[in-house]
Formats: sequence, structure tokens, C-alpha cells
Amino acid sequence: MDQAFIHKVKQIVLHYIEDENFGANELASKINLSTSQLLRRIKNITGKTTNEFIRDLRLHEAAKLIKEDKYTASEISFQVGFSSPSYFNKCFHDHFGLTPGEYKDQKEITDNKYSPLTSGNKSSQRALNNIFLKKFYQKNKSKQSIKPYIIYSLLSLILIAIVLFLFKDRIFLEKSFSTNSRVQYFNIVLPENAPISFKKSQAVTGHTAFDISADGTKIVYVTEQEGKLLLAIRSLDTKEIQILTNTEGAYSPFFSPDGHWVAFFTRDKIKGSILKKISIISKVSIELCAVSNPFGGDWNNKGQIIFGDNMGTKLKIVSETGGRAKSIELFIDGKKFLNRIRFPKFLPDGDHVITSGNPITVFSIHNGNGKMLNENGSNVNYLNSGHLIFEKNSKLMVCLFDLKKLGITGTPFPMFQNIRTEIFSNAGQFTISDNGVLIFVDNMPSLLVKFMWIDRNGKVIDTLSLPPANYNMFSLSPSGDLLAFSLSKEILIYNLINKRRIKIPGSNEDRYPFFTQDGNSVVFNRGNRYERRIFMYSIDSNKTIDVLNIEEGWVLHGLSPDGRYLGLFKDGDLLTYSFENDTILPIIQTNSYAGQITFSPDSRFIIYESEESGQLEIFVQPFPTNGKKWNISQGFGFDPMWSFDGKEIYYRNNNQLFAVEVNIDSGFVNKDPELLFQGDFADVLLKSFAISNDNKKILILKPMSNVETTRELTIIDNWFVDLKNKIPAND
Repeated sequence: MDQAFIHKVKQIVLHYIEDENFGANELASKINLSTSQLLRRIKNITGKTTNEFIRDLRLHEAAKLIKEDKYTASEISFQVGFSSPSYFNKCFHDHFGLTPGEYKDQKEITDNKYSPLTSGNKSSQRALNNIFLKKFYQKNKSKQSIKPYIIYSLLSLILIAIVLFLFKDRIFLEKSFSTNSRVQYFNIVLPENAPISFKKSQAVTGHTAFDISADGTKIVYVTEQEGKLLLAIRSLDTKEIQILTNTEGAYSPFFSPDGHWVAFFTRDKIKGSILKKISIISKVSIELCAVSNPFGGDWNNKGQIIFGDNMGTKLKIVSETGGRAKSIELFIDGKKFLNRIRFPKFLPDGDHVITSGNPITVFSIHNGNGKMLNENGSNVNYLNSGHLIFEKNSKLMVCLFDLKKLGITGTPFPMFQNIRTEIFSNAGQFTISDNGVLIFVDNMPSLLVKFMWIDRNGKVIDTLSLPPANYNMFSLSPSGDLLAFSLSKEILIYNLINKRRIKIPGSNEDRYPFFTQDGNSVVFNRGNRYERRIFMYSIDSNKTIDVLNIEEGWVLHGLSPDGRYLGLFKDGDLLTYSFENDTILPIIQTNSYAGQITFSPDSRFIIYESEESGQLEIFVQPFPTNGKKWNISQGFGFDPMWSFDGKEIYYRNNNQLFAVEVNIDSGFVNKDPELLFQGDFADVLLKSFAISNDNKKILILKPMSNVETTRELTIIDNWFVDLKNKIPAND
């Protein structure tokens, strides 16, 4: 009776084994029992809970697939219902006492050692190990009597060791990965006090957090120590961590070709954003050049470093010894290239660069001529196996790439699912060495945030009834009774009085909502970042009107209270569009980044954030401009906002909120900034807080979970073997 019941349960679980969400509740429903009844029956028969029983069945099916030797461990993990390869590896090791790779090597002696009705206990594992050791001893026992060859063997080993020592670097760097090499999946867990940190460096967010050296022997990553972001070095064959103390505020690190240096971006309180390099041997840090909100970089073997500067609007190159960075003008078919340059990577010749985006592009660093590829993606890398690898929709995609024709040949293939991807920049958190050591971070839960009202001292007053979610940029209506916010590329409007919600109908590519002065309409961006239009939604009529077709790459940053102007951002510059004259007027054009244009309540002044002084600060100037401007933050600041009465300007300095008292009745007069409080802000695109119309309350998004750090990395050695089996390279 019990065996028949267990057999029935097993058949149901096996039928749904690929469904990661199939658990105790789903099984109970299929077998027409309550969850508690099912738990009691399985517990009485097997000694396990229902979920433990299901998990063990998944692991035993995985073991069978490993024996067949047809799939990688990562592929098997998805086939048996694990959404995370790293978690699968952990569960497999906990159950069998072996990693999937070790189990594969010993599969001839592990058959039928485990049953779903028994647990993988330590005594069983010891018996398994004893069998293995006994076989190994018997296999090698006969060799012990062959004494005449011992001396020759020792001399040969010594000679080989000398050769390996003398040529170890060249041998490792030129290591070939044939189909006889063994692919190994394993995880490393970083120390609790030195995890990888994905936190932003001041106003910088959405960047890569780690890199692997070309020879695949060590990684560099961003970590947090006593509230400071620093770089750490770890060799893959040791648990020792070296903290590079002279790297405060570092982000987007990348190795030099020889692995002796690490380049990284950071911000200096006086000098602003800087590209630096640090020796991992001497720990000497050297400034290379000034930068402005860069997006990734790379270092070739000709002593050149390339990076996407000014929010990715410019491709720049600088010598590894430092100096002034030079902009490279980019062209596609003779026309100036206007898309963003993110995470540029050198191709093997060191003369061409491949960049991420929509689409992926390839450029010559000598003349700037390029071509668009027929694929989109982020963090694109060329592999020595003859492939491209890139992130797309949190998947690691791979396709063949012809270096001579500089083109993709074939259809991209998804190798891994659920790679952590940063929302702001689409940065996929993975890296790969020249010899096929792949490292990535599994996708982590979305950052859940909740709307909270706090007073001017930072004390929580109230929490909105909206459930925790991954909310983004938001704004309050002038009357203070409506809240518009972005969620999953949709815009919703929430009535703070009657608690009702409505969704703006239409596209699921809506962002950046701003209320009109009367509070009856919302202006917003619609479309992806390459094809945007500006729409206006009427709350009363529930209709959407097409307001403006803007050029590629433009973003809505504000609306003047008098309804006459739109504030726009493009390529690090600020512009306004006049509804009356149907004209575009440049407002802020500098060689550095400027953004977040916001109009005063009387539409006579604008505030914005800019790096024109060397660091991100808050500036005010008349509108239309007359050449005057005032720096009101007196230091680092971002996210500027006017009060509804125009008597104060607010801004953030990391987690600090400041207020500046101003007078705009006749000219412009401001007092020194006043620190209101230090809070726990969630970072979103554009505005990250809002002020009530009486200036007594601040609405913020408070993080409800921590997804900004991780200690676990998934590592695959000899991954080129798997890759070439899936997508054979052209001869």
C-alpha cells in the first residue's frame, strides 16, 4: 500500500519535474489530499517532508542525466526544476557529498547507492568513498613492485616540473581547450565581511562589479568595507582576499592584459570622476584621466584603454600611462553614430572595438568607421573560441563571429538563464577569461521598495497601502492627492485619498511621469530608449494624446508649470521644447554630463545637476538663460527638486537630503544648504523623492530587501568545451 502510494506520488512529481514552482501544495492538489495529509503520509513512509521528498527526486533524476553524459550540469539543473545552477550544485553536493563534476567522474561506483526513499546520509557517503578508495588501491597495488622505473619516473617528473616553472605563464596563457578537457562547475563563496557589492558609487549606478584576468587565475571585484566601496583581489585557487585600500569609490574594474594592473573608475571630491589604475603587486594607484559618468572600459595589448564616456554618448581612448583622453568620432555608412556606447571591448587585433547596445556595433578606433550587427545585447565580448557572448533579457547568449568580415554568422543560442542584470544600464554581471573560465552571478530577487512618508527630520510618518514592489521614478500632483509612478514599464496613478489605482492604457514601454500644473494630466515618455515619443494622458477622459515625436535617445526630464515647455535630456545635454513655437532650444551644453532639469513654480528658473565643475553638483540659472548661474549645493549633489511654493530647493548627497532656502521674487538669492536627515533611499531613474505641497513631508521609496551584495559566484572551468559542442566554430 505504502509503496503503491509512493510510486504514484513519484510519477506525478516526475511529470512536472521541469516546473520549478511545483511543490507540496501543487502535489497535494494533484493527489486529492490536503497539504497536511500529504505531509503526514510521506513523513510516515520516508521520514522526509513533502518538499524534501520532491527535492530528492529532482536530484536523483539529475544524477541519472549526469550519468548519460549528454548535458552540462547547468542544463540539467533547469531540466529537473532548479532555476539557479549554483543552488542546484549546492543541493547536489549536500545530498550526495559530491559536486556534479565529481559525481560524473565516479559514476561507475555510485549506481543505485541512493533511493528517493532513503537519504544521502554521511554513513552511505563514507561507504561510497571506501569503495572508491578500495578500487583505487587495488588498481595501483600491482604497480608498487615495478621498482626499476621509480628512479626514471622521478627524474622525468623533476624535468617536467622545471619546464613548467620556466614556461608556466606562456603555457597557461596558450592553454588549448580540446573536447578531452573536463568541464567543471563549482561555486566560490566570498567572506562574509567582503562580499561583492552592486551598490552605486555616489550617483553612479548599474555598472559591472567584477572582472577576471586574461589567464583565468584571479578576479577583481567591488566590495564594501566600513561603508566604503573598495576593490578586492582573489586568486581562484585560494580563499585569500586582498583589499586594495587605495581604491575608494571604485566601480567597473577591468584587468590589464598581463593581469598585473587593474583599471577602474571612481570619483574624487575635488577632482571629480577619474579613470585610475592600481598595481596588484605594489598597490600603487595612478590617475590616468578625467572622465564623466563612464559606462565600462577595456585595455588592449598595445597599451591603450577605451571607455564609453558621458553616459555612453562618447567613445574615448587614452594611453595606459595616462594623459588627456581623446574622443573618437563614430560613423555608420558615412553618418554620425548617435547611439550610446556602453561596455566597449577590444577585438583581438586591438584596432577594432565592439560595443553593446541596440544593435551591437563594431568600430575602427583609427577612423571611427563602423557597422551595425544584426543583434542586440549588453556586455558583448569576443571569445577566443570564435564566438560572441553577450547578455540579453538576463540570458547569456552566444553566437559565431567572423573576425575577418566583422559579422555574426548564425543564430544566437541561450547558454544560461537568469543572469543578474542591472536595471539602469542592462549590465550583465558576468566575465570570461581568454582561456574559457566563465564567472557569473545568478539573478537575484528584484529590489522591493515601499512608499513612505517621512518628516523633515527623517522620522517615518506613514506608509502607503501600495504593496512592496519594484517601483521606479514617481511624482506628486501639485494638489498632493495623486501619485504617478513607473512599475514594470507601465505608469500607474494612485489616489492618496480614496486609495484607488488606474493604469495609463496602451504601451508597456512607459516611463518618466510628470503632472501638469492643474493635476488633471500626466506627461510621459513612451517607447524604448531608441524610439521615444512624448504623450499626455488625461485623467478625467481616460484618453492619451500623442504630444511630440522626439529624436532617438531623447528623454523627458521635466515640464514647466505654465505648460509651455518640456525639459529634455540627450547625450549629456539639456534642451527645452516650446509648444508655442515648436522649437528646440539648447539650455546646457558642456563637455561633461548634465541632467534632471526642473522648472521653478513660476517657470522663470531651472535647476539641474551637472559635472561641469569636476563633480556632480546642483546649479540654478534663469530661464530663458542669460548667462548667469549659481552653484547652490557647494559640493556633491544630485536629484534636485523645487518645493511647490518655490521657496526651497532640495537635493540628495548619497543618502543625505539637503534643503536650500531661496528667494526668486526679485532675481535669485540662496542661503547655505541645510542637512535635513540621512535616510535609506532606494535609487531609481530620475526623481527618487517628492515633497508635499506644504513642505512638511517627504515621500521616499524605502528598500524592503537587500539585493545589493552577494557572496556567491558560479564558475565554469574549460567552458569552451561546452560551447564548442553546442555551437562548433567555423574551421
